[in-house]
Amino acid sequence: MDQLKEVLTMHLLYIFLCYLVVVGVEVNNIQNDPVNFSLFNILFELISGYGTTGLSWGLPNTSLSLAGGFHTISKIILISLQILGRHRGMPQAVDKAIQLGPDVNDIQFDDQQQTSTSEEKEEKQEKEEKEEEGDGIELSNV
Repeated sequence: MDQLKEVLTMHLLYIFLCYLVVVGVEVNNIQNDPVNFSLFNILFELISGYGTTGLSWGLPNTSLSLAGGFHTISKIILISLQILGRHRGMPQAVDKAIQLGPDVNDIQFDDQQQTSTSEEKEEKQEKEEKEEEGDGIELSNV
């Protein structure tokens, strides 16, 4: 659980720092058009980019999304957040979030039910052994 907190904290920190930089770069747009370039809309664009959802606010009277009205530096920051969000599921050497559940590989699934206790495993093994012993018995037709 500590590792989950560490990964989430690290990614939230990146999003927050990117948000501060983008707001700093987009000050002129925020002052000129406070309705479209509101702080919420900018945060929405960044989080949507991180989540790679494809959602965006549009700019009125244009065929651009809100990010299309950003300065180049802000666009580069948004692209970097998209890459960070896209590669959350990379192999363990690249992304530590893969290691979050150390006991996930120990759980066995049997007909959509989890069997994770040693007693249940022993019972299952005994049942399989009894079935194997019964394979040599011929049944007569009734």
